[in-house]
Amino acid sequence: MVLIPLGFIGAILMLVRSSWWQRLLWPTVVVTAVGTLGAILAANSGESLEGAVRDRAVRDLLRDHTEAGDMARGAAIFFFVALLVAVFAPRFVKALGAKKWWKPVAAALILISGAYSSWAMYDAGHSGAKSVWHDVKVVGEGDGD
Repeated sequence: MVLIPLGFIGAILMLVRSSWWQRLLWPTVVVTAVGTLGAILAANSGESLEGAVRDRAVRDLLRDHTEAGDMARGAAIFFFVALLVAVFAPRFVKALGAKKWWKPVAAALILISGAYSSWAMYDAGHSGAKSVWHDVKVVGEGDGD
């Protein structure tokens, strides 16, 4: 799922330049929301597939993939919630008079959750590829057909 890392890149850009915050805010939120929805749907479909596979070796690899998918789903939800908190919480923070500490906390929350969710997406994709391609033999150049 490429949308979560793309949302993370958008969040980093928003944090790097304050002038980009307003410009990238809603596209980043929408991309992250769609990526989170995709992660939820993918994790649910992976659990259905795991029950249908009979081959023991493939089933073990697929179990690793579904566990990684579950982790990716949770990480994506956490990143999306962290992004929403960073977007909407400043209104409440101003009312509480705690503006100074809020920006570094929000930035750290976005960076940590975004990095973790991007890694979790990579891990889920990699374990999925291993479960599909584990027994494929690649013929090198010059080996013929």
